[in-house]
Amino acid sequence: MKEKTAFSMLFIASIAFTGCQDRDSNSSMFRGNPERTGVYDSRAPSELTTIAWKFRTNGEISSSPTVLDGTVYFGSNDSCFYALDILTGEEKWKSKTDGWFLSAPAVSGRAVYISNCDSRIYAFHTITGEERWKYSIYGMIYSSTAILNDVVYFGSSNSYLYAVDYMTGREIWNFKADAGIISSPTLHDDIVYFGSGDSCLYAVDILTGEMKWKFRTNDWIHSTPAISDDIVFFGSWDGCLYAVDIETGREKWIFRTGDAVVSSPAVLNGIVCFGSYDNNFYAVNSETGQEKWRFKTENYIHSSPAIADGLVCFGSCDSCLYALDILTGLELWKFKTDGYIISSPVISDGMVFFGSGDSCFYAIQ
Repeated sequence: MKEKTAFSMLFIASIAFTGCQDRDSNSSMFRGNPERTGVYDSRAPSELTTIAWKFRTNGEISSSPTVLDGTVYFGSNDSCFYALDILTGEEKWKSKTDGWFLSAPAVSGRAVYISNCDSRIYAFHTITGEERWKYSIYGMIYSSTAILNDVVYFGSSNSYLYAVDYMTGREIWNFKADAGIISSPTLHDDIVYFGSGDSCLYAVDILTGEMKWKFRTNDWIHSTPAISDDIVFFGSWDGCLYAVDIETGREKWIFRTGDAVVSSPAVLNGIVCFGSYDNNFYAVNSETGQEKWRFKTENYIHSSPAIADGLVCFGSCDSCLYALDILTGLELWKFKTDGYIISSPVISDGMVFFGSGDSCFYAIQ
């Protein structure tokens, strides 16, 4: 098992998720929907033809993007948050902060919400980039924001999960775990699910902030859970992918890999896809946990996959973005950058959007 270094801790937030309430929900939140299944209702390039555009920032890009209404939003380690035109890559606006952006934004109405390593949550106007409010806490925020029914949810390294008002940033309630929270929250039927550094997955009532149940693994949980067919799927630093009953919190099955599972799973039609620090990308049966296929890369996989149009797409720390046939695991194409890829891709309108450690943000098709 790879050692949990400061580097690993710093970049965990690339697994995180976003939430929204907009009409095009598949394009406007990381993982595709509030259940974080990672499925995008979009055409996807079965063959790689060209770079539509790339945009260079002044820092490595670990943040995962959100796409909505012709704009792609993401943060960079240059402390700036960007809004770009999805067709041209031209900058619409950027906002400067005091810390790195390692998480993914959430868009709702005319605001985009993003956590930052300066211990703040920001709300920016989607059109102008003007700061609407910011909420400060004691502790780092690696967890990405989720938003549902006018409430923003996020976790912190100070062990608390917060619920704040989306208009004002005023705190509504908080819930304390037994260690820092880097996993991002997932929402389903008035319950929020998230992992913690105390090795537990929590289910908490979003109305009261009271715990419904918790499930213990053998190591930290940084993977963001995905929910499908009343099962919660998530990975752990103990090298396992877990399937847990959504109502009872009881284990259904465990799938073991050779190293940490930080990648957040994607789920579609009975197939769960995810990467591992053992350099393999896996597809397993969602009901039984039996392996369907695996794909070997040249370095560990931190990026979380996106599924669309029969393919599954993910980044690797070997600097490549891969697209595989979801049924067979055969490589359809790969795209090489000049840096590690832990940013998780978004697929929209036949293009794939993602950031790289080479400080560039890419749109490929």
